[in-house]
Amino acid sequence: MLMASLLCLLLMKSSPMVTTPPTEAESESPSLIFLSNYPVWVKATAPKLQQVTSRLLVVSNKIELAEWCTEVGCEFMLFPICVDGLSFARICKEDADYRQEVEEAYDALRRWSPDFMITAGFHVLPPDAVTIPTRAALNFHPSKLPWYRGGLPFQAQILRGESHLECCIHVMTNIIDDSRDVLVRGGRISLEGKTTDMLFEDVKDFIPKLIIDALDAFHRKSCVPLEVPQVELPHSFGVKAEFLIENGEKRRSNAGVLSRVRIEWDEDTAMEIERASRAFTGPKGFKGMFTDYQGRPVRVTHCAMLPFGPDGHSNVYSAPGTILWTKTGSSQTVLRVATVDGASVLLTLDTEAPVLVGQRLESRTLVSEWLQKPFTDRLKGGQRFA
Repeated sequence: MLMASLLCLLLMKSSPMVTTPPTEAESESPSLIFLSNYPVWVKATAPKLQQVTSRLLVVSNKIELAEWCTEVGCEFMLFPICVDGLSFARICKEDADYRQEVEEAYDALRRWSPDFMITAGFHVLPPDAVTIPTRAALNFHPSKLPWYRGGLPFQAQILRGESHLECCIHVMTNIIDDSRDVLVRGGRISLEGKTTDMLFEDVKDFIPKLIIDALDAFHRKSCVPLEVPQVELPHSFGVKAEFLIENGEKRRSNAGVLSRVRIEWDEDTAMEIERASRAFTGPKGFKGMFTDYQGRPVRVTHCAMLPFGPDGHSNVYSAPGTILWTKTGSSQTVLRVATVDGASVLLTLDTEAPVLVGQRLESRTLVSEWLQKPFTDRLKGGQRFA
């Protein structure tokens, strides 16, 4: 079989993803299913894929793409909408009705019988769905795998202060973001000053070429050599469980990306708060970074670093979270706040309520309450992401 000849794809001989060698016609124009829940990625990618495929089916939970697909001449299938995309697997397990809808969708994809199935910003597919295509299931991932495996690679790389990100296409297996079978890498993008929403827009132009190059690499039995770093790799999972023992009781803490949505005034430096603001700002930012004022959570819409006070000195005598200056506008409030490293940040808060100089912002409301997502809270003493 073709898979037996892919010597550089480690541990893939037992995979059911590829069955028989393609005919010459199939190699030149395979049938493709493209799965993505990001309309901007679909609209940038589908027209380019139409140039290299005999049949193209777009699968998404965004119904507004149906009319667009009709206009450009490709098929469309609406995937069952999940109330929480990051918890797709858990919801499929717990909600029998939703699981049935999803299984019916997978059955429809099997009847379509694609050569390749390609995901980009879609749910994590279970092993039985990965086997739907007759040749291979591929995934676009915006990081240099095996670095930053997981569902929030943009946010994770911003939080950790990476200077650039690099995208890749890999063969899907039952391992999330399996780096053993990376077909192509590319799309190097600067992260300086970028928000997550900006990066979603930036990568869209790289996705079509990477997919086409990955299909070519698959046909040529080529892959990128696996890098095996000797250090613990950073991840991008929104929730990563860590278990602590408190007073003899085992408790769960989150060491994942989403634990950083709340400003921790006793820990976060000015630079770390600015990075978190960029990571969680905008529609892709999970409701935004937040802090507490007078016992209530307030969304932070913007942050800028102010390393020195107006007198040219650092804020070493101001407790972290102390409000040093404020100005209230029509719908938002701008304030300068002291940080734990003796610097300060200029925050824009989504509130019209008066904020008083000398008072302190706090870290009180649970992340799970703010996001309405379970298991997202980091306990005191728990591992901190980035």
